Formats: sequence, structure tokens, C-alpha cells
Amino acid sequence: MIEHQIRVFRKQNRLSQQQVADVLGVSRSTYCNYESGARNASTKVIQQLSNFYKVSPSAFYADISQEILNDEEYYESQTDTTYLSQLSKKERDLIVNYRRMNKTQKKEVEETVEEKLKSK
Repeated sequence: MIEHQIRVFRKQNRLSQQQVADVLGVSRSTYCNYESGARNASTKVIQQLSNFYKVSPSAFYADISQEILNDEEYYESQTDTTYLSQLSKKERDLIVNYRRMNKTQKKEVEETVEEKLKSK
């Protein structure tokens, strides 16, 4: 499971195995072994990856999309009656990607959406 999540994070961020290996300070072959499950990623490696991707270390032990979607810290609207289970995969992906953005990127997206809604 961890190896799958390590690969998912790398691909979601459009990084090569070499780029992530460089961040970790390991060889590409060592990093490949983490992704394939041939070598277990140590707690230190998981911590480095969580710092790099700006996620909780527990994200490597569970389905990342579900963890990000269910994170109470991000849930702001208590009056919203739309349940996560009612969202399409595309809608869930948009939410996950939005929540991974920095504040500046989020502000740009929010402004764009507001403009689109006004021009309806």
C-alpha cells in the first residue's frame, strides 16, 4: 500500500523518479525499490516525503483522495447538503487538486470561478 501511494504522489506532481530520489538524497534505484515494494520506506523516508508533498505521513497508509476529501480542517461549509458520495470522480479530483494548491493558487481559482458565475 505504501509503495502505491509513493508512486501516486510522484505522478500527481508530475515528477520523475530521479527528481524524487534527489529530494530524498538516495539513488534512483533505491527510490524505484520503494515504489516497487522491493524495499520498505523507513519512517524517515516517509517523513521526508510527507514534508516534500506537504501531507500528513498517514497519507501514505491510506487512499490519498479520501484522506484529503475527509479532512475536517478543510471542510468549511456546514450548511452544504452535498455529500462526498454524491460527487463524480471529476468533482472529487477537482477538490483534491484544489486542496493541494497554495494560498495564491487557491485565490486565483476562486476569483476565476466567481467571474464565471457572474457572467452566467
